[in-house]
Parts: sequence; structure tokens; C-alpha cells
Amino acid sequence: MSAIVYDVLVRYLRWRGNSFGGLNVRYVSNYTDVDDKTIRGCRQLGVRLADFTQKFKDAFFEDLGTLRIKRAQQFPAATDYVAQMIEMIRVLEQKGIAYQAEDKSVYFRLSKFPDYGKLAHLNLDELRPTGRIANDEYEKESIGDFALWKAWDENDGDVKWDSPWGQGRPGWHIECSAMARMLLGDEIDIHSG
Repeated sequence: MSAIVYDVLVRYLRWRGNSFGGLNVRYVSNYTDVDDKTIRGCRQLGVRLADFTQKFKDAFFEDLGTLRIKRAQQFPAATDYVAQMIEMIRVLEQKGIAYQAEDKSVYFRLSKFPDYGKLAHLNLDELRPTGRIANDEYEKESIGDFALWKAWDENDGDVKWDSPWGQGRPGWHIECSAMARMLLGDEIDIHSG
């Protein structure tokens, strides 16, 4: 469904740009090929992460063809940009916007970004823990702070990268930022997901 929505949006923007001038659309669609679900899946099947995610990438492209969806100009994979993610996190940490917690993961400090959630009308004071957060397993400064770098644990198996904070993997919050910056520059007009 999301591919159809983005295809319609891109086609409209390109039509609008061609018909009325001023719009130059560059469409990039990324793969989140490392997260809790992909790690769990590859471990259950006993295969490498890249092999596990490849079948989903292949099925995705097959579906695009079947639905006659125009392809994006680029399809970056998160795992190809881990070095850039590490660098972005390092800069955020130097600026005091990110911090390493007791569990060795690195978190984004929401208190340093007061407009966070404004577009979605989120009240950060009303954030509550969900079942996805095991609060007793680590100490974050604030319940809303989110992981930029997740410290490696045994559930991650072979999925890990070296970083200044120890072995681990990126949190999905940083993936789009790094890929967008590398491929589109420091400013973009639309990000959807």
C-alpha cells in the first residue's frame, strides 16, 4: 500500500513540475534491512541477515512490476550506511544531543529538541512506556529518548558493527537521516514512511 501511495505522490509532483514548472522530484526509497524483526527472522532461520532480507527485496521489486509502480531513482539499504550513521551519532553526542546510557546504547536526548513531535501534535510530557520498552533493563534520561545505537546483546547474534560505543547496531531512527543526508543533502522537502 505504501508503495502505491508514494507512486501516486511522485507522479503528481512530477506532473505538477512538468505542467507548472518549479518542481524537480528526486525519489529515493530506502530499505530498513536491520531492525529487531529482521534480526529475529534471520536467527530463526539460521541464515545471514543479508540472505534473509534479500528475499523480501526481491518480492518487493516483483510487486512493483506487477502493480506497474515506477521505481525510485535509488533504493539504498540501511546496512550500506552504518558508517555514516555512526558519524552522525558521534556528532550528536559531541553536541550533547545524544548520550550513552548504562546499557551502552546511545540515545537521542529529546529535551534538547523542544519542537520534537510538534508536527504530530505529541505532548512529550504525556509519553508513557509501551510493551516494546523494558524500562527496568536500562536507564534512559527520559522515557521519550530513543535509541540511535543499540548495544549488542546475544539476541543480535552475528548482526553487529564496531563503533566508538562498542559493538552494536543502529536504531531505525537514525537510518533515514543518514541515507537522506548522503543521497539528498542536508535539506529535503518530503519524508514519508
